[in-house]
Amino acid sequence: MTFDLTGHVVVITGAGSGMGAAHARGLSRRGADVVINDLPGVGEKRAAEVAEGVVAAGGRAEVIACDVSDPTSAQQLIDLTLDRFGGIDVLVNNASILRDGDIPDLSTADWRAVLGVNLDAAFYLTRACWPRMAEQGAGSLIHIGSASGLFGNVGQLNYSASKMGLAGLSRAAAVEGAPFGIRSNLIAPMSATPMSRSANQSEGSEPAPRRSSRVPAREILGHELFDSYAPEDVTTLVAVLAHRTSTISGHYFTSAGGRVSEVVVAETDGYGFSGLSDEALATALEPRVVVPGLSIHTGMLGHLEALRGASRL
Repeated sequence: MTFDLTGHVVVITGAGSGMGAAHARGLSRRGADVVINDLPGVGEKRAAEVAEGVVAAGGRAEVIACDVSDPTSAQQLIDLTLDRFGGIDVLVNNASILRDGDIPDLSTADWRAVLGVNLDAAFYLTRACWPRMAEQGAGSLIHIGSASGLFGNVGQLNYSASKMGLAGLSRAAAVEGAPFGIRSNLIAPMSATPMSRSANQSEGSEPAPRRSSRVPAREILGHELFDSYAPEDVTTLVAVLAHRTSTISGHYFTSAGGRVSEVVVAETDGYGFSGLSDEALATALEPRVVVPGLSIHTGMLGHLEALRGASRL
């Protein structure tokens, strides 16, 4: 049974292709009115094709092309949505870019570009839709993060920082939004999309110049398993978090291949070190937390190994 999203107005950024397009189609099939955003030009053309498919299937969709990393454009996207649909119930901050590189080779321009799209845009849009959501006493913010942000990854300092920043934004918005009925959650998905395939150098593509020592997820998981991760599987979680009856807020989830896990931020009981020597405190801080059913990853590789292990169950 799928949730009925009739009456929900949903804005999805970066929705001309890949995961964003899958969310637009999937949420529309559940009855939502969707605003499909992408960059002017090629992105806008792709967004129009997605919208045409939605309308042909009996749904309602609008394309609003703009660069959401620009604060004025982000505000205009929300203003136009309110003008055309009369409200906004769900914001899916999906727009994202990659500019991988090992730390010594990472340019300032690539650092700023990635944070601009992946983090700044989410802030601009959250700020823009907040007053209306607060006024109506309900709203769902769904931020598309990454396991690279939650766990860290080699060759992706800018991307990981932007996505971990998005996790902080999501949690803070959940805390501040609670009195107004505004919920905020983050999904760290993995699926076979044009962006992920490009990052993982799928078969038949020209290899990109090697600027990063990051090991592609597709190579670790295996091509068959990675390629089986459909973006539509992630849409199911988006729909659950989008529905106005949901009370879920302030959570982080990973989603891949129909497997959903919650990622938690936890604190131990701590260690009293008043009067302890440096050596005694260092010994006390050695990793030793073991919780049944909880995996503690020290990097992206641990997450990928967990996915690979789950596929064998």
